[in-house]
Amino acid sequence: MSASVNGFGAFRLVLAASVLWMHFEKLRVEQATLEAFEIGTIAVCVFFAISGYVISNAIDVHYARRPGAFMLNRINRIAPAYLAVVIIALLILPVLLSTYSLVDHSGNQASSVAALSLANAAKNFMAVVPLTNKIAPPEFIFVPFVWAVRTEVMFYVVACLICLLAMLIRSSYGRVGFVFGVLALVAAYVEIATGLFGFPTFRVAPFFVLGAALYYIVKAPNLGNVGLAIAAVVGVVLETLTRSPQHEVLGFDRNLSGQAMLLIATLIVFFLLAKRGPMRSRWDTLGGQLSYPVYLAHSIPLFVCLTMGANVAPSIWWWLAAVLATAVLSFTLVWTIERPFARLRATIRSSSNGDKTIVGAPAF
Repeated sequence: MSASVNGFGAFRLVLAASVLWMHFEKLRVEQATLEAFEIGTIAVCVFFAISGYVISNAIDVHYARRPGAFMLNRINRIAPAYLAVVIIALLILPVLLSTYSLVDHSGNQASSVAALSLANAAKNFMAVVPLTNKIAPPEFIFVPFVWAVRTEVMFYVVACLICLLAMLIRSSYGRVGFVFGVLALVAAYVEIATGLFGFPTFRVAPFFVLGAALYYIVKAPNLGNVGLAIAAVVGVVLETLTRSPQHEVLGFDRNLSGQAMLLIATLIVFFLLAKRGPMRSRWDTLGGQLSYPVYLAHSIPLFVCLTMGANVAPSIWWWLAAVLATAVLSFTLVWTIERPFARLRATIRSSSNGDKTIVGAPAF
């Protein structure tokens, strides 16, 4: 199998665009027509599966004995663009509040004093760090979808620990990872069935496990990894079907069976792309570079439009303005953040093995 897993770029961009579409629907119509299917949430969950696949590839090829380099590159992937988006939000907010009252991403009035406080800024900067949402949640969050990025970082920490343990006991990442995958699925099943741990992140563990199992199935299939993948698929379906029938914050009714079918169909597309193998093209690479900025950057046009009144009088014009602003911000992040840091990651990745191939890093 090639060291590169380019070929998911366009697919990842489509997933990011689906998140944008669902969040921007409220700028165009009062009631989103596909709200019950939560297409954005499905896209994020598929991102988690892609991450399990891509990270398994990256460690297998580049970081098997280099957990420090792995974690450094994951930080270089996640943090710069996120911090840039928070800084942009902090620059825009005072100008916005000079004329308008602040409205959050759910369309509710928010405290402008709390939003502009130094404490809130610091909490937003730290929001990608696991458990910070429980210890010190922001009073006003600039990127409310950061929960997915925080979950991703949690997976990076676990993957790094697996890499370190495999190195210490002189085993392979795949073997140690298989044991961790089984344990993660057990924890997920228990959490889904009983809520015993009170830690919702366990519920999405099957997505990461599925992605990792698919990588090893594509690389060298065996019964163990096939069984792990099947168990992960069961966990994925259970996680979807056992969600609350009503959205906990927005209150709309969920179509859980429809969500499960759409999720499985999207995962099948991902598996077929993985089986096909890497596809090297400029457009696919650009799609991969844009996917994470699109996921992050669309939060700013969203809260700007809602604060300016889109929640009172939604129209296609609000929607078009938000899409254009997201495109401008996303391309700006690609040129100023993504590409320079991609070169830095390539240098770190190739520092000991001479391989300068840029691995397609996961994006949200």
